[in-house]
Amino acid sequence: KNVVANFVLLERGESATFEITSLNISPEQIQPNQQVRISVDINNSGGEVGNCEVDLHINGQIEDSQTVSVSPGSAQTVVFSITKATPGTYTVSLGGQQGQFTVVGNQSVSGGMDIGTMLAIVGIVLLIAAIGLVARMIVKRG
Repeated sequence: KNVVANFVLLERGESATFEITSLNISPEQIQPNQQVRISVDINNSGGEVGNCEVDLHINGQIEDSQTVSVSPGSAQTVVFSITKATPGTYTVSLGGQQGQFTVVGNQSVSGGMDIGTMLAIVGIVLLIAAIGLVARMIVKRG
């Protein structure tokens, strides 16, 4: 008997290979309980679709996690939205990428007075000085 067998050879491609790039933290200074947006790009340079689990670490602790599916030769952006109530500087780590954001207290996010506030204070000081000068002149005459 003749036996005929047909074989199909499948070539297996490279598995998914991920690289995490482009850490972005916006804004870098926030008020307590204001939202900060933290994002990274996940690039798949491998030959197959793959799932990548992305862990967001803040001050060394896992804050959040997402799993994304990335096609070969393409990239996906992963976005986390975080709020913090306690003032201080927070260190962010995502797949080897690092950055930070700061929660400021009751002061302005810009860290200083605007020009309008500064002019108002100078005006009040000058007005008080002028009133004091006039009062002194009246006392000397009388």
